[in-house]
Amino acid sequence: MLSVLRETLSAFVFPAECEICGVAVDPHPPLGVCQGCQDEVKLIAAPHCSGCGRTLIGKMPVCAECQKESYAFNRAFACAVYEGTMRQLIHAFKFKNRKYLKHFFVKMMVRFMNAYLVTTDVDVILPVPMDKNRRLERGFNQSELISLEISKYFGIPHSSGNLIQVRSGAVQSRLAKNQRQLNVKDAFLVRNADEFHSKRLLLIDDILTTGYTASECAKTLKKAGAASVTVLALARGI
Repeated sequence: MLSVLRETLSAFVFPAECEICGVAVDPHPPLGVCQGCQDEVKLIAAPHCSGCGRTLIGKMPVCAECQKESYAFNRAFACAVYEGTMRQLIHAFKFKNRKYLKHFFVKMMVRFMNAYLVTTDVDVILPVPMDKNRRLERGFNQSELISLEISKYFGIPHSSGNLIQVRSGAVQSRLAKNQRQLNVKDAFLVRNADEFHSKRLLLIDDILTTGYTASECAKTLKKAGAASVTVLALARGI
């Protein structure tokens, strides 16, 4: 309740303007993105590769690139391409403290889930965790802000703080692809395996790039007894 009040008050304190172009937008809820800029976000159309979430060309269930990979998650989806307007919005959300943008991201994710996922097949929703030092520096976990809202919308239980990151590595985006898998190896831990035992999990992330972080999370969750892990990200690289 207090978080909603803070966001509502901030909408009055700061001009209700589009984060991208500055045009006036309705502050209720404070989406922070005008319709024109929303239309510039490039959504990822079906059919989706089960490994990376990109649009498939051909009849194989995975793209040629993912045929070379072995992911621990059952399948992965991403709502939009990480470029242009979407890149700017995610950057503002994560690094400029534009937390109200979660409303726009949740709206987009809910629409995607209703189109492509069977939500009755999800028992628990949880975010990809952050290293505790990075979370303290930023003040929040962007994936958790979104996963909480999606949990509320669909009435699906949410898990916070059970899957944790126990080993800090370099920032993934700063590493070459061949370094990223090793960077996240054994980086996660489940505190209470009973919470995930035999459960079908939906793991929420902001950006899916190589898929190695999500896969390492899925490996840890399945070791704890999870029946399946589906990954849903806001965006992925081209």
